[in-house]
Amino acid sequence: MASRRAGPTTAAQAPEPPVYRLKVTLKGVRPPVWRRLQLSGGLTLAQLHLAIQLAMGWDNDHLYMFKIHGQAYGPPDEELPFADARRATLAAVLPEKGAAFLYEYDYGDSWEHAVTVEEISTDAPDAGPLCLGGARACPPEDCGGFEGYRRLLAILADPDNPEYEDMVRWTGGGLNPEAFDVAAANQRLQKEPGLRRRRPRGGRSVQRTDAPPEAAPSGPSVPPPAAGISREAQDLLNALVEKEMKRQGLPPEASNPGVIRLAVTWAVYQRALSRGLREEAMEQGLLAPPSTDPRA
Repeated sequence: MASRRAGPTTAAQAPEPPVYRLKVTLKGVRPPVWRRLQLSGGLTLAQLHLAIQLAMGWDNDHLYMFKIHGQAYGPPDEELPFADARRATLAAVLPEKGAAFLYEYDYGDSWEHAVTVEEISTDAPDAGPLCLGGARACPPEDCGGFEGYRRLLAILADPDNPEYEDMVRWTGGGLNPEAFDVAAANQRLQKEPGLRRRRPRGGRSVQRTDAPPEAAPSGPSVPPPAAGISREAQDLLNALVEKEMKRQGLPPEASNPGVIRLAVTWAVYQRALSRGLREEAMEQGLLAPPSTDPRA
């Protein structure tokens, strides 16, 4: 009689998707309005649309489209020849570093954004969607596109303009085109349910962006490539990370998921590689520059 098989085999675990760093720049506006995002390659283009909306400060009131390698992606629409953005992931349609593509929001005002894949990493931890930086305020919705925005700014800069009072009221008290709050952008990203990661079929459990991980990393916050550096270098790196987390408005260590801190540490470490930790620390005001006094 044939022996019975030992039991069901465990399904192979699906590999974690790579982590992407994207730069999103609003076209046609000078000085430029831009955001730098870190996202999982497992996110769909529909989720990328949502992340761009939240990071930029748009209201998500209009249709959108991505143009990637000649293919248009957007919401399902019988009248528009779009591939379904809900079924295409970043990793699937943008596997190469350096790729550039177009994101258009609001077909009436036609806000076009140039998006560049700056980095793809299989080592960096995925902390959920993060805004790593940016500059200047997003234009108000329905202001007439690039030309309308320039005209609006010119009116708001001239109190003698006959439309000045109307535009101040329309903008809710005026606007500051130079304002950008990275902390507020990260709060919007972390609170959005549509960007929470789910458990893939047959894969490992993954983190939600609105809750601490089940087992947060413990020990020093130095990423694997830096594990062999000196204690002094570790202290400098941790000081740089603390300053960067404060700049981004991320929660303090006591309430911050370790994986988010690890992601920030990795980004700081990569940036410091090109110039050295001491030089980066001096640039950030954490170390005094070397004395030039010959008597020292």
